[in-house]
Amino acid sequence: MNRGDGHLEELFTKEFSMEELNEAIKNISNKKQPGHDKIFPEFINYLGPKAIDTLLLICNKFWTSKISLPADWTKTVIMLILKPGKPTEKMESY
Repeated sequence: MNRGDGHLEELFTKEFSMEELNEAIKNISNKKQPGHDKIFPEFINYLGPKAIDTLLLICNKFWTSKISLPADWTKTVIMLILKPGKPTEKMESY
């Protein structure tokens, strides 16, 4: 295994740090709608320290184990909303 391969393996097996989780949470937009899990993004922004610790534990458990994510966590629904007065046949109109 060359040096690059080991780096990639470490990248995909290393646990997330609290700093990384806090940075991800900081970048969550409260204007987003909930997914299939019905969790609004702003709920995550207001989690307390114990809940954040638990969230980090859960994220790392899924990341470092062979456990599959719940099916609902891997789905998304995209709803296109036409901008007023824009032609429906152009993607930039949505």
